[in-house]
Amino acid sequence: EEVPMVPHTYTDANDEDCNVCGHLRGDECAHMYTEVLPAVAPTCTTTGLTEGLRCEVCSATLRAQVVVGKIAHSAGNWIVDKTPTKTEDGSKHTNCTMCGIQVNIQKIPATGSIGLRYELNEDKKSYNVSIGTSRDTEIVILAEYNGKPVTKIADNGFLNCNRIVSVYMPDSIEEIGRYAFGYCESLNDINLPNGLESIGDYAFRYCTSLETAVIPNSVKTIGDYAFRYCIALSDLTIGKGVTDIGDYAFYKCISLEEVSVPANVSNIEWAVFAECASLVDIAVDVSNKYYKSVDGNLYTKDGTMLMQYAVGKSAQAFDIPSGVTHIDDFAFRGAVYLVNVEIPGTVAHIGSGAFYNCSALESVEIPNGVENIAHSLFRNCTSLVSVVIPNSVESIDGSAFYKCVSLEEVTIPDKVKSIGSSAFYMCSSLTSVTIPDSVYSLGEYAFYNCMSLESVEIGRGIKQIEDYTFYNCTALVSVDIPSSVKTICNYVFANCSSLESIEFDGTVHTWMTVEKGMYWNQNVKNNNVTCTDGTTSK
Repeated sequence: EEVPMVPHTYTDANDEDCNVCGHLRGDECAHMYTEVLPAVAPTCTTTGLTEGLRCEVCSATLRAQVVVGKIAHSAGNWIVDKTPTKTEDGSKHTNCTMCGIQVNIQKIPATGSIGLRYELNEDKKSYNVSIGTSRDTEIVILAEYNGKPVTKIADNGFLNCNRIVSVYMPDSIEEIGRYAFGYCESLNDINLPNGLESIGDYAFRYCTSLETAVIPNSVKTIGDYAFRYCIALSDLTIGKGVTDIGDYAFYKCISLEEVSVPANVSNIEWAVFAECASLVDIAVDVSNKYYKSVDGNLYTKDGTMLMQYAVGKSAQAFDIPSGVTHIDDFAFRGAVYLVNVEIPGTVAHIGSGAFYNCSALESVEIPNGVENIAHSLFRNCTSLVSVVIPNSVESIDGSAFYKCVSLEEVTIPDKVKSIGSSAFYMCSSLTSVTIPDSVYSLGEYAFYNCMSLESVEIGRGIKQIEDYTFYNCTALVSVDIPSSVKTICNYVFANCSSLESIEFDGTVHTWMTVEKGMYWNQNVKNNNVTCTDGTTSK
């Protein structure tokens, strides 16, 4: 009986030679007996295998197993790790439902103030922000909204939001618009971000609780009236990048004592520090090419223009340096301690409102060469008793001596051609006025409420006496009107209750042709006008 061959035997699966006969594995094997290698299912952490097949006799691989890649994690519900606040980001994650490991982590952006309104700017690439429906008192503005940066505080964005106490602005903010925080009277804390480039006109006007403003080096322009009436502002830093400071930018910041003007500033408009009642020192970086400081006052670099007197100085007298040719608009406005100012003969121009609200100023001599008494030049100089107006002056502008209630005497030179409206309004100590023949224009309200004015002589250049020119001059007794006058407008002598004599240098017929306005002589004492050929009823 035939006995079958025994199978080849091998030490292990990698052994090629039979241990009994030395036969090479696989040679002449019929692979009659096979073994199935089962498939292995993949998971989210391990790979799998497809089903395989091999010979049980020679262990030859008949169908190789193929690696199957891992399957994806199955994320569960989000789990919040940290709840976001207005200023800080939060975070959340998910776990795999199969293996339990953490598979997703995400930031939850800070919320900012809920209810703020974000609108696309014209570039459609960025947003501006305004108050919207937010009721927060501590405003926090987002750096990004809908995937785009927030770059501007909108014009009027937080105007009149009196409840706001503080504002946080991200570094993405490049511009603060006009009136952005105007009249936010409770606002006492702001951070001006490092990316900020411009502060708009009136941006913080009447923020009366604001005490500190640090303007970063990135800012180039500070707009007109930007911090006007910030009466609590005592700590101001102007960044090194600022080049332009607008009109009245820090007007009436009455708590401000010192200011430093950096080197890059090339344009300072008028009245920037007017009425800053505590200001005693305006310092200028010595490397500035356009401006300099002398004794704490601001001048152009060449010294020809006095731009701003530090009006908080307690000195009663000030001598303007020789060489100054121009006194800027409102240069001394609000210098309430000055009793006397010496103006050198080099000065040829004195700007509007230069001595506005200098309430202690008693006397001023304007040098010969000045041609114009500018608008509001001595307005509200309530202690001003006398002014010497040189013969070079050709015009006295409106409100020039408005409410100079102590002014007793003014001589109007023969070269003066015009006197503006309200020029001597409520100069209640002025007793007599002679208007020279050179004057051809006398503005409305010119001598309104000059209640000590007793006599007026009107020059022959005047053709029309404007509305309310001598209204309520209750001490006025006599007026001389030349025949050149063709029109007497409304209320010109109304309420001149002591007026007894109106002398007209012309005939009755000429007087009757003069056009007379409404109530021009209301409540005067005498209803008659004396003409050169007789007397006529008004």
